[in-house]
Amino acid sequence: MPRLGAVFGGRGEERVRPMTSARRGGAIIVIAALASCGRPEKAALLLTVTPDPIPVAVFAAGHGVFIQSAEWQITVRETAGLGGQLLAVDTTIRDSSTADPVATVVSQGADITGETGTTRVGQHGALTVSQRWSDGGVFFPTCMTFLFDVHVSFIDDNANQLEASLRVPQAQRTCS
Repeated sequence: MPRLGAVFGGRGEERVRPMTSARRGGAIIVIAALASCGRPEKAALLLTVTPDPIPVAVFAAGHGVFIQSAEWQITVRETAGLGGQLLAVDTTIRDSSTADPVATVVSQGADITGETGTTRVGQHGALTVSQRWSDGGVFFPTCMTFLFDVHVSFIDDNANQLEASLRVPQAQRTCS
């Protein structure tokens, strides 16, 4: 453990005199107070989705049925210096022409932990969650394009509940 002391002396002679307990206590209090000055009161989140835009694959399943599917990753980055827990990542997939919901993909506590090993996002840290969707088959002809509305729920280390959202379009495709 480092020793607290004051340097004094003159003419090339320096000696270290231990601080009294009152001074030592004052120094520790000042150090603790200075260390807590920069701690933010609330976390800040930055969401990124890759790929952006999200490509949707179309597979022929036979008898005029086509399966559409997509995969994407959501990275939740804490930018203020206060970590916390990622509670949920929800993506609502919408028909881009009507904005009607088509499906919702939900990743919560156990899902996130199973994939990433944790729900913890450290201060200035990041956590990436993967999601995938398949429509299970639609009858031809279909050429629906989608919007992906990503929503994140987070609670920081000061018990502030944060919500963040991001809309990502589908990659362009040619429909015939």
